[in-house]
Amino acid sequence: IELEISDDGVGGADPRGGSGLIGLRDRVDTLGGTMSLVSPIGEGTTISVQLPTTLRVAVGTSSPPRS
Repeated sequence: IELEISDDGVGGADPRGGSGLIGLRDRVDTLGGTMSLVSPIGEGTTISVQLPTTLRVAVGTSSPPRS
């Protein structure tokens, strides 16, 4: 599954500066996916996410992670 979200805001999003993007990246990582962020200052922000179509089981659990 692939998705891309863009806006035409001020850009400059930094995943190290707050919990929102960190939380999103953590969830994507937990599902075995990847996430990229492009956010040049003055040009908006684009987040791209790729998720596998099958979930991996988290280490130490007997079921897939919950969302």
